[in-house]
Amino acid sequence: MLFFTVLWSLWLYRNEIVFKGRHLDPLKLIDTIKVRLAYWCKGNWPSLVASVDDFFFNIVNIYDGVSDVKSR
Repeated sequence: MLFFTVLWSLWLYRNEIVFKGRHLDPLKLIDTIKVRLAYWCKGNWPSLVASVDDFFFNIVNIYDGVSDVKSR
């Protein structure tokens, strides 16, 4: 899911640069990817007990939770 989140976010950000004249802000792009990943994971695995903040500050530990949800 991370691959598609990064790809989609890059595509949308590229469109904003090309069509709206925005400037590249790598930190904003990274934050956008993390937020989008959090919402997509919460949508795909509703029983995942991770908040959006966890995706920012504790993303390494979330992988264990996702693998536990998949095995149920």
